[in-house]
Amino acid sequence: MKRKTIKAKLTAALSAGVAFTMLAPAMPAYAATGSISFDMGKTYNALRGDALIGISGNQGAAMPGTYTNGSTIIGDTFANNQSPTSGGMGYYEMPFWDTTWLNASGVNLNGNTPPSIPPNYNFPGYLLKGWYKEDPEVNPSQTRVNHLPNTIPYSANTTYYAAFVADTNKKYIYTQKHESATNVHAPLTTDGTYPISNTVHDKTPTVPPGSPPGTLPTVPVPTDNSVNSKESKNVFAGGFIKTFKYFMDIREL
Repeated sequence: MKRKTIKAKLTAALSAGVAFTMLAPAMPAYAATGSISFDMGKTYNALRGDALIGISGNQGAAMPGTYTNGSTIIGDTFANNQSPTSGGMGYYEMPFWDTTWLNASGVNLNGNTPPSIPPNYNFPGYLLKGWYKEDPEVNPSQTRVNHLPNTIPYSANTTYYAAFVADTNKKYIYTQKHESATNVHAPLTTDGTYPISNTVHDKTPTVPPGSPPGTLPTVPVPTDNSVNSKESKNVFAGGFIKTFKYFMDIREL
């Protein structure tokens, strides 16, 4: 009789535990948000280039197919000498990287074999060299990143950095003006006078007369000796030092 009573009590206790386990509300899972941004570099920012749109999602979740503005992220194309064993299905391209920028040796197309610049790439004078996990100016010996990861990184903020080379197919003309100023360092001419000049030099690239076919235009050197022939000395005149301020207007040819 006592044995049956103990068994019944144990059965009732276990049943109550199971009921408690089943009825207890589940704790909500917290999904942290991660964002990906793309840094085009100091020169691009200084020229007031438009910031590239980023990507956002839950950390660890599959990479979404769109940027934060709803535009489509291009799938991985294996362009630019990407290893055939990396990327592919489920991966996405870095910005502009579906365009072929590099030749078979991994060197930027340039000169006589220019790349086909994508229409939304607004950085004239520079060709995209690649994307990196760290700033290329700080760490130039990195391995290039050929595609985005297939999941949002476990980090609140992830930034990829672009690197560039000069586009030798772009030619520019510029105007340079020299004006005198006071209270600053003075570059003097050889005779000790101040080289004050208000001449505007239009340095338009031209092909020198008699040059063979195919000669590229060159920028003429101004012949104003008051601007180009001078020594740099620290000399006071009347309690003041003088020098030049330089003004430049650059336009694409």
